[in-house]
Amino acid sequence: MSVPALSRFSVILAAAVAIGCIPLGAFAMDWKQTTSLNFTDWPWGRFTQISIEYVPDIGDNIQEMSEYADPAKRAALMAEIQAEGMAEDPDAVGKNIVITVPGLEYGMTGTWSNVRIESGNGISVPQDEDKVGSATGAGKGTNYTGELVVIEFHENLLRGSYRAQLYSNKLSMEEINARSRNYLGEVSGELNFDPTPEPVPEYQMAEVPDELSDPDSELLQRIKDAGVPEDVQGQYLEMMRGMDPAMQQMILDSQSDSY
Repeated sequence: MSVPALSRFSVILAAAVAIGCIPLGAFAMDWKQTTSLNFTDWPWGRFTQISIEYVPDIGDNIQEMSEYADPAKRAALMAEIQAEGMAEDPDAVGKNIVITVPGLEYGMTGTWSNVRIESGNGISVPQDEDKVGSATGAGKGTNYTGELVVIEFHENLLRGSYRAQLYSNKLSMEEINARSRNYLGEVSGELNFDPTPEPVPEYQMAEVPDELSDPDSELLQRIKDAGVPEDVQGQYLEMMRGMDPAMQQMILDSQSDSY
């Protein structure tokens, strides 16, 4: 993944604040659960992948505003968004979950055992059977602790539950020698969602102008030096114009850690 999802979201959100779409006083960082389903064909068979993840939710905060947000407050908000996002541990068990189950098709119900379930730095494998690291390939010969119960499954609804004991996916040398993984915890939950893919909203990102003033040229170079991808550099430039240099640097420092 070249650009973390939260970083792209932060750029879009901050840009929305910059043009006055989101009132600063009304904004609060909330998270919502999203669930998706994909059928995947691998050399050893057809699998269904159920992904559960948490993404920033700005809810009903997007509304029209006539006033342009104050640059200092806008920068402070951007820093807050980044700080909250950076505080989220991507390896924390239970934050985002991927369930991989073979042979599950529309119309099927029942209980599937030996299911691969991953979350953060955890995977539903207590030890490696064929070879060290085989769990990450999801090949045959791996015993999984995951269980999936499907009560109803068709094009517009997947209803059921899941659970698994999770063990370390990033093996230490001690784990490799022992051929056994450290226990991290249990994940479980209910499934009740429409698997129909939602249309992806299109955002018109600002482009870098052909002609730049000296201050803009200097700012653009700082944006590039921070490692911001080319496709969002124009958005950063538009967002950060007129900000206090210290605020600009705070944002760029946070982005250097993200990319």
